[in-house]
Amino acid sequence: MAPSQDDAHAAAGSFFPGGGAAKGPERTPLLGGVSLLTTTTPPPMSNYIIQNRKFPEGVGHTLRSSVEAQREAQHGLLEDAEGTTGVDNESCCGVEQSAYKVLARLPALHTYGTLAFFLYFGHYWLLMQRPDVAVGIVGCFMLYGVVRFWMMWGAAFHGLNLLQKNDSRSPNYWQQQKRPLGSLEFGSIWHAIIVPNYKEPISKLRQTLDTIASQTIAHQIVICMGMESRDPTAHEVALQLQSEYAHKVGGFCYTAHPLVEGEVAGKSSNENWAARCVKRLMVDKMRINPDHVVLTVCDADSFFHPNHFAYVTHAYCSDGEDRFHRFYLGVTNFMPNVCHVPAICSTRYTVLSVGRMAELGSPVSSPFPLAIYSLSLRLAQKAAYWDPSVIPEDWHMYFRCIFADQGKVSCSRLMVTVGTEAVEGSGYADTVKECYQQSVRWQWGAVD
Repeated sequence: MAPSQDDAHAAAGSFFPGGGAAKGPERTPLLGGVSLLTTTTPPPMSNYIIQNRKFPEGVGHTLRSSVEAQREAQHGLLEDAEGTTGVDNESCCGVEQSAYKVLARLPALHTYGTLAFFLYFGHYWLLMQRPDVAVGIVGCFMLYGVVRFWMMWGAAFHGLNLLQKNDSRSPNYWQQQKRPLGSLEFGSIWHAIIVPNYKEPISKLRQTLDTIASQTIAHQIVICMGMESRDPTAHEVALQLQSEYAHKVGGFCYTAHPLVEGEVAGKSSNENWAARCVKRLMVDKMRINPDHVVLTVCDADSFFHPNHFAYVTHAYCSDGEDRFHRFYLGVTNFMPNVCHVPAICSTRYTVLSVGRMAELGSPVSSPFPLAIYSLSLRLAQKAAYWDPSVIPEDWHMYFRCIFADQGKVSCSRLMVTVGTEAVEGSGYADTVKECYQQSVRWQWGAVD
């Protein structure tokens, strides 16, 4: 039964014991003057959500309710996942594994072939026999590098300008924007945010959940903590976070991913299990229209702009039928802790942040998802969710969806910052080592 207006206002008022005045907003500086705004002001409660669209109470999830009563009634664990009947384990959305293995070796063949060409043909024949042609080839490469350099910086400044504009938007800006006739109602969209983690410090998880709880549409967000069953503290940490954040968002649940034969421990298999559990709960049991559910995956150390999910909702509602063929990408950067890592690592992460901003700011680029992205539940279902047999999940899931959707998938740029932390080790040398190992994983991830 839907709660009364008084109950809803009481739940919103629980953000501030005693009904005192809210504290002022706090800003975390990011790239180029852009910052993440963290506010303790409760999000406005939509009458549509209060009267009609509520996250219903039941076993395995939490609604805005008293933490004490919730703890007595349920434990917040989702154990029932949608089955994978009909998924062919010998192929990836119709692409045979044998062909996949051949294609996975093409990057190495391309690299070695290019080096062999320049070392043998270029040195022993071209440079000796036709130096004029050799100079022309080198000049073309230099011209190409200069043009790409200035195109990147032009796109970077354009992207920075867009980021600064969207950073200054009012809390209700995206809710008030006009959308095409026949678009989905803004307040009817549910965001299921999957936060996969394994033995992460609870303080780091709180940082991520704080930025989710401070969203302007927090009442339309369902947080799913993707825990691992092999983590001995998983249930304890999840229940503690549930008691702290369940009343601040539309819903809160967690999963304990059981690693089974054929799966690889990692983010992709965790998200596969969590997404199927969320689908079983929200669609099969609660009868929420799957077309109104948006899945978002992030890291355990993510920082979202307060308007991030309002922006995603606006774009999703405005895209019509194309929403089921889209990935929604924010501008990922590594600036939150870039000053706390060695200079050589800081330089790498700064260049990556500027490059990502330029990539999304360029109208001629074709960006791929990077760590944090959103897509419709329908598209994830069509691709049989994330592949549990691989470690990388962003590029792999993107191409998995392309194959499953017959090439119709594209990425929609959302010019709003999304922060994620640079890797840190126990000391200087350990941090450099972790940074190098991350780079190696990313290169192998591109192949996977």
